[in-house]
Amino acid sequence: MDFELKGPTREDLAEVVDYLTESIRESNAFRRVEKIPGDYPQDPLSLAAKHRAQAAVLGQFSWNGQQYRLQLRLYKVAGQQLLWQDEAAFSSMGGMRQACDGLTAGIVAAVAAAPGAVGQPAPERTPLEAAWGFGLGQQGVSTSSAVAGGSYLYLEGLVLFNRFVGINARYAFRLFPTAGGSHLLSTHLRFQVPPGKELFFVGEVGYLLSLEPQRVPSHLVGVRLTPIAGGEDEFYFELLPMALYLDLKTGKPVFALELLSIKLLFGKG
Repeated sequence: MDFELKGPTREDLAEVVDYLTESIRESNAFRRVEKIPGDYPQDPLSLAAKHRAQAAVLGQFSWNGQQYRLQLRLYKVAGQQLLWQDEAAFSSMGGMRQACDGLTAGIVAAVAAAPGAVGQPAPERTPLEAAWGFGLGQQGVSTSSAVAGGSYLYLEGLVLFNRFVGINARYAFRLFPTAGGSHLLSTHLRFQVPPGKELFFVGEVGYLLSLEPQRVPSHLVGVRLTPIAGGEDEFYFELLPMALYLDLKTGKPVFALELLSIKLLFGKG
Protein backbone atom coordinates (compact mmCIF):
# COMPACT_ATOMS: atom_id res chain seq x y z
CA MET A 1 0.00 0.00 0.00
CA ASP A 2 1.07 3.67 -0.27
CA PHE A 3 2.97 4.80 2.83
CA GLU A 4 1.51 7.49 5.09
CA LEU A 5 3.60 10.67 5.51
CA LYS A 6 3.51 12.95 8.54
CA GLY A 7 5.66 16.03 8.37
CA PRO A 8 7.86 15.50 5.30
CA THR A 9 6.44 15.76 1.80
CA ARG A 10 6.53 12.90 -0.67
CA GLU A 11 9.19 14.77 -2.65
CA ASP A 12 11.39 14.96 0.46
CA LEU A 13 11.26 11.21 1.00
CA ALA A 14 10.84 10.03 -2.61
CA GLU A 15 14.18 8.19 -2.69
CA VAL A 16 13.62 6.28 0.56
CA VAL A 17 9.94 5.53 -0.12
CA ASP A 18 10.70 4.21 -3.62
CA TYR A 19 13.64 2.14 -2.36
CA LEU A 20 11.58 0.53 0.41
CA THR A 21 8.66 -0.12 -1.93
CA GLU A 22 10.88 -1.84 -4.51
CA SER A 23 12.69 -3.80 -1.79
CA ILE A 24 9.37 -5.21 -0.55
CA ARG A 25 8.14 -5.96 -4.07
CA GLU A 26 11.38 -7.70 -5.04
CA SER A 27 10.89 -10.10 -2.11
CA ASN A 28 8.13 -11.65 -4.29
CA ALA A 29 5.82 -11.77 -1.27
CA PHE A 30 3.73 -8.72 -2.20
CA ARG A 31 2.49 -6.62 -5.04
CA ARG A 32 1.71 -2.92 -4.79
CA VAL A 33 -1.95 -1.87 -4.44
CA GLU A 34 -2.80 1.78 -5.01
CA LYS A 35 -5.97 3.78 -5.07
CA ILE A 36 -7.23 4.24 -8.58
CA PRO A 37 -9.37 7.09 -9.93
CA GLY A 38 -12.97 6.53 -8.89
CA ASP A 39 -12.12 4.70 -5.64
CA TYR A 40 -14.18 6.12 -2.80
CA PRO A 41 -12.27 7.17 0.33
CA GLN A 42 -11.59 4.18 2.54
CA ASP A 43 -9.01 2.90 4.99
CA PRO A 44 -6.00 1.00 3.58
CA LEU A 45 -7.09 -2.46 4.79
CA SER A 46 -10.51 -2.05 3.22
CA LEU A 47 -8.82 -1.09 -0.02
CA ALA A 48 -6.57 -4.16 0.25
CA ALA A 49 -9.64 -6.35 0.77
CA LYS A 50 -11.28 -4.78 -2.27
CA HIS A 51 -8.26 -5.86 -4.32
CA ARG A 52 -8.47 -9.39 -2.80
CA ALA A 53 -5.11 -9.11 -1.06
CA GLN A 54 -4.49 -11.63 1.72
CA ALA A 55 -2.04 -9.44 3.64
CA ALA A 56 -0.94 -5.84 3.55
CA VAL A 57 2.14 -3.88 4.59
CA LEU A 58 1.30 -0.43 6.00
CA GLY A 59 3.88 2.16 6.89
CA GLN A 60 4.30 5.67 8.18
CA PHE A 61 7.17 8.10 7.70
CA SER A 62 7.29 11.03 10.13
CA TRP A 63 9.57 13.97 10.95
CA ASN A 64 9.46 15.90 14.22
CA GLY A 65 12.03 18.51 13.32
CA GLN A 66 14.95 16.51 14.75
CA GLN A 67 14.45 12.85 13.83
CA TYR A 68 12.96 10.76 11.10
CA ARG A 69 10.77 7.89 12.31
CA LEU A 70 9.68 4.88 10.29
CA GLN A 71 6.91 2.50 11.37
CA LEU A 72 5.96 -0.66 9.48
CA ARG A 73 3.11 -3.08 10.17
CA LEU A 74 2.07 -6.34 8.51
CA TYR A 75 -1.64 -7.17 8.65
CA LYS A 76 -3.65 -10.17 7.67
CA VAL A 77 -6.45 -8.54 5.71
CA ALA A 78 -9.14 -11.01 6.78
CA GLY A 79 -9.99 -9.95 10.33
CA GLN A 80 -7.38 -7.14 10.17
CA GLN A 81 -5.02 -9.20 12.35
CA LEU A 82 -1.65 -7.61 13.15
CA LEU A 83 1.10 -10.14 12.28
CA TRP A 84 4.26 -8.04 12.69
CA GLN A 85 5.39 -4.51 13.42
CA ASP A 86 8.63 -2.60 13.83
CA GLU A 87 9.73 1.01 14.11
CA ALA A 88 12.95 2.96 14.36
CA ALA A 89 14.19 6.53 14.57
CA PHE A 90 17.02 8.04 12.52
CA SER A 91 18.88 11.31 12.57
CA SER A 92 19.43 11.31 8.83
CA MET A 93 17.60 10.16 5.75
CA GLY A 94 20.65 8.12 4.74
CA GLY A 95 20.44 6.05 7.92
CA MET A 96 16.76 5.39 7.31
CA ARG A 97 17.49 4.18 3.78
CA GLN A 98 20.18 1.80 5.04
CA ALA A 99 17.67 0.25 7.44
CA CYS A 100 15.15 -0.57 4.71
CA ASP A 101 16.81 -3.91 3.83
CA GLY A 102 16.57 -5.08 7.44
CA LEU A 103 12.92 -4.06 7.65
CA THR A 104 12.14 -5.92 4.44
CA ALA A 105 13.85 -9.03 5.84
CA GLY A 106 11.68 -8.75 8.95
CA ILE A 107 8.52 -8.63 6.85
CA VAL A 108 9.57 -11.65 4.79
CA ALA A 109 10.40 -13.59 7.97
CA ALA A 110 6.98 -12.73 9.40
CA VAL A 111 5.33 -14.00 6.22
CA ALA A 112 7.27 -17.27 6.45
CA ALA A 113 6.25 -17.66 10.10
CA ALA A 114 2.56 -17.25 9.28
CA PRO A 115 1.79 -19.89 6.61
CA GLY A 116 -1.43 -19.22 4.79
CA ALA A 117 -1.53 -15.58 5.82
CA VAL A 118 0.07 -14.40 2.62
CA GLY A 119 -0.31 -16.21 -0.66
CA GLN A 120 2.64 -15.92 -2.95
CA PRO A 121 1.57 -14.18 -6.13
CA ALA A 122 1.32 -16.52 -9.07
CA PRO A 123 4.19 -16.00 -11.50
CA GLU A 124 3.19 -14.31 -14.68
CA ARG A 125 2.93 -16.82 -17.48
CA THR A 126 4.18 -15.92 -20.88
CA PRO A 127 1.21 -16.14 -23.25
CA LEU A 128 1.54 -18.79 -25.94
CA GLU A 129 2.19 -17.08 -29.24
CA ALA A 130 2.43 -19.05 -32.45
CA ALA A 131 3.82 -18.06 -35.83
CA TRP A 132 3.63 -20.06 -39.00
CA GLY A 133 5.70 -19.72 -42.12
CA PHE A 134 7.34 -21.36 -45.07
CA GLY A 135 10.74 -21.65 -46.67
CA LEU A 136 12.13 -22.48 -50.08
CA GLY A 137 15.73 -23.49 -50.62
CA GLN A 138 18.34 -25.89 -51.91
CA GLN A 139 20.45 -28.44 -50.08
CA GLY A 140 23.16 -30.93 -50.93
CA VAL A 141 22.65 -34.53 -49.78
CA SER A 142 25.28 -37.28 -49.72
CA THR A 143 24.77 -40.55 -51.59
CA SER A 144 24.05 -43.79 -49.74
CA SER A 145 22.10 -46.99 -50.16
CA ALA A 146 19.06 -45.17 -48.75
CA VAL A 147 19.30 -41.85 -50.63
CA ALA A 148 20.30 -41.19 -54.23
CA GLY A 149 22.13 -38.01 -53.25
CA GLY A 150 22.75 -34.82 -55.14
CA SER A 151 21.24 -31.33 -55.06
CA TYR A 152 17.63 -31.08 -53.84
CA LEU A 153 15.10 -28.25 -54.02
CA TYR A 154 12.80 -28.17 -50.99
CA LEU A 155 9.61 -26.49 -49.79
CA GLU A 156 9.14 -26.24 -46.02
CA GLY A 157 6.26 -25.39 -43.70
CA LEU A 158 6.98 -24.28 -40.12
CA VAL A 159 5.05 -23.58 -36.91
CA LEU A 160 7.02 -21.78 -34.16
CA PHE A 161 5.86 -21.19 -30.59
CA ASN A 162 7.21 -18.19 -28.61
CA ARG A 163 10.37 -18.12 -30.72
CA PHE A 164 11.58 -21.12 -28.74
CA VAL A 165 10.21 -24.43 -29.98
CA GLY A 166 8.63 -25.40 -33.28
CA ILE A 167 7.94 -28.18 -35.73
CA ASN A 168 8.37 -28.28 -39.49
CA ALA A 169 7.53 -30.45 -42.47
CA ARG A 170 9.64 -30.48 -45.64
CA TYR A 171 9.32 -31.91 -49.13
CA ALA A 172 12.39 -32.07 -51.39
CA PHE A 173 13.03 -33.44 -54.88
CA ARG A 174 16.32 -33.91 -56.69
CA LEU A 175 17.51 -31.35 -59.25
CA PHE A 176 21.04 -32.65 -59.94
CA PRO A 177 22.58 -34.82 -61.35
CA THR A 178 19.19 -35.95 -62.66
CA ALA A 179 15.98 -34.01 -62.13
CA GLY A 180 13.08 -35.70 -60.37
CA GLY A 181 12.71 -39.34 -59.47
CA SER A 182 14.11 -39.01 -55.93
CA HIS A 183 12.00 -37.49 -53.17
CA LEU A 184 12.64 -36.73 -49.51
CA LEU A 185 10.00 -36.11 -46.85
CA SER A 186 11.06 -34.96 -43.40
CA THR A 187 9.85 -33.43 -40.16
CA HIS A 188 11.85 -31.93 -37.29
CA LEU A 189 11.28 -30.76 -33.76
CA ARG A 190 13.11 -27.44 -33.47
CA PHE A 191 14.67 -25.65 -30.46
CA GLN A 192 16.21 -22.17 -30.53
CA VAL A 193 18.97 -21.39 -28.02
CA PRO A 194 18.80 -18.78 -26.61
CA PRO A 195 15.14 -18.12 -27.49
CA GLY A 196 13.84 -14.70 -28.44
CA LYS A 197 17.22 -13.21 -29.46
CA GLU A 198 18.23 -11.58 -32.71
CA LEU A 199 21.02 -14.15 -33.15
CA PHE A 200 20.73 -17.68 -31.86
CA PHE A 201 21.66 -21.34 -32.30
CA VAL A 202 19.15 -23.87 -33.63
CA GLY A 203 19.06 -27.57 -32.80
CA GLU A 204 16.61 -30.04 -34.36
CA VAL A 205 15.82 -33.73 -34.10
CA GLY A 206 13.94 -35.30 -36.95
CA TYR A 207 12.77 -38.08 -39.19
CA LEU A 208 13.52 -38.47 -42.91
CA LEU A 209 11.70 -40.65 -45.44
CA SER A 210 13.49 -41.37 -48.73
CA LEU A 211 11.42 -42.37 -51.76
CA GLU A 212 13.30 -43.76 -54.71
CA PRO A 213 11.86 -45.28 -57.93
CA GLN A 214 11.63 -49.08 -57.80
CA ARG A 215 13.07 -49.14 -54.28
CA VAL A 216 11.58 -49.79 -50.88
CA PRO A 217 11.18 -46.51 -48.92
CA SER A 218 14.02 -45.89 -46.45
CA HIS A 219 13.53 -44.52 -42.95
CA LEU A 220 16.16 -42.36 -41.29
CA VAL A 221 16.46 -40.39 -38.04
CA GLY A 222 18.96 -37.72 -37.14
CA VAL A 223 19.81 -34.21 -36.02
CA ARG A 224 20.08 -30.87 -37.78
CA LEU A 225 22.21 -28.05 -36.39
CA THR A 226 22.42 -24.39 -37.39
CA PRO A 227 25.39 -22.55 -35.85
CA ILE A 228 24.13 -19.05 -36.73
CA ALA A 229 20.51 -18.00 -37.17
CA GLY A 230 18.57 -14.79 -36.67
CA GLY A 231 16.08 -12.36 -38.11
CA GLU A 232 13.01 -10.30 -37.29
CA ASP A 233 9.32 -11.04 -36.74
CA GLU A 234 8.73 -11.53 -40.47
CA PHE A 235 11.63 -13.76 -41.45
CA TYR A 236 14.47 -15.98 -40.26
CA PHE A 237 17.79 -16.71 -41.89
CA GLU A 238 20.02 -19.69 -41.14
CA LEU A 239 23.69 -19.92 -42.12
CA LEU A 240 25.28 -23.29 -42.88
CA PRO A 241 22.54 -25.61 -41.58
CA MET A 242 23.93 -29.15 -41.50
CA ALA A 243 22.25 -32.47 -40.79
CA LEU A 244 23.27 -36.05 -40.09
CA TYR A 245 20.79 -38.94 -40.50
CA LEU A 246 21.19 -42.65 -39.90
CA ASP A 247 19.40 -45.33 -41.91
CA LEU A 248 17.31 -47.33 -39.44
CA LYS A 249 17.90 -50.52 -41.45
CA THR A 250 21.59 -50.36 -42.29
CA GLY A 251 22.88 -47.73 -39.85
CA LYS A 252 24.70 -45.92 -42.66
CA PRO A 253 24.92 -42.12 -42.41
CA VAL A 254 23.52 -39.51 -44.76
CA PHE A 255 24.76 -35.91 -44.64
CA ALA A 256 22.91 -32.78 -45.75
CA LEU A 257 24.25 -29.23 -46.02
CA GLU A 258 22.82 -25.84 -46.97
CA LEU A 259 24.64 -22.54 -47.42
CA LEU A 260 21.69 -20.31 -46.54
CA SER A 261 18.09 -20.96 -45.57
CA ILE A 262 15.45 -18.21 -45.37
CA LYS A 263 12.01 -18.64 -43.83
CA LEU A 264 9.12 -16.17 -44.03
CA LEU A 265 6.97 -15.95 -40.91
CA PHE A 266 3.42 -14.81 -40.25
CA GLY A 267 1.94 -14.13 -36.83
CA LYS A 268 3.54 -13.05 -33.56
CA GLY A 269 5.91 -15.97 -32.99
